[in-house]
Amino acid sequence: HTDFMVQQKMLYTDSRNRFVILLSDEPMPESQRPLGEALVKQGYTLRRVDTIAGLVEKISIFEDGVSDILAELGKYDSFIEYLDNHQGKAESVTSIEYQKTENDVMKINIRFDDRGMSFHIPVAMLEEELKPQEGLYHIDEASFPVVDSDTIIGMFLKEGA
Repeated sequence: HTDFMVQQKMLYTDSRNRFVILLSDEPMPESQRPLGEALVKQGYTLRRVDTIAGLVEKISIFEDGVSDILAELGKYDSFIEYLDNHQGKAESVTSIEYQKTENDVMKINIRFDDRGMSFHIPVAMLEEELKPQEGLYHIDEASFPVVDSDTIIGMFLKEGA
């Protein structure tokens, strides 16, 4: 007498905005790499997410025409701003979400305790911040990579190394 959700693998394709998202908690099998390579050659962005919330967020990001790397950097910067300037505590944060990008301004929401806070970040500022790190990451598009907060943190760790 318990309700629960069973999440099945799913491939979401948007041919207008040229992206494909794999919803799966497992990496794409190597045997499927030719499919990924063919899609990349056609100009598609490929990603993998492991939750429905992650799928919905990636769809919003790509439909807004924004790089998910920039969106993750915006989420990271918002988190640091929340901790540094709003005297927030990391353990009180329950979620950090990409909301939208309009007029070249990205909106990020941070939820904590029973409240929330929105951050508005010019996309140009994020692009400038990312420029020095461009050589620090390599994304193998054909493998349906995961691009999330760990990707951004990994970039900064490489930079410090």
